[in-house]
Amino acid sequence: MVAHVYVFGFRIGFSLGTAENIAASEVTFSNRAAIGCEVGMELRAWNTLNISLNMWPMNDCKIGVHTSEATCVHAIGGSSTGNEIDFKLAVGGTFSIHNFRSEGVTQFL
Repeated sequence: MVAHVYVFGFRIGFSLGTAENIAASEVTFSNRAAIGCEVGMELRAWNTLNISLNMWPMNDCKIGVHTSEATCVHAIGGSSTGNEIDFKLAVGGTFSIHNFRSEGVTQFL
């Protein structure tokens, strides 16, 4: 579990998995935030799965959460303000978003 971590102004705020297909799974993020990042949360590698984002605030990011290969990602609660894209889910799989508030987003993919 990763809790109470706040990042500001990074290219990638949080990252799980690598381009070399090194994966992470069964990870819970609770009460952490990405603000002003190019990508708030990047999830890569085919076996990066079962990721839970609880109360996930992300503001003023180009992309809030980007999955290029990861799957089984679940956002529960949280909010965003001023992102260009809140969720870019770019692979097939199981995703769920519950009780998430989005304000001022340009796209929801």
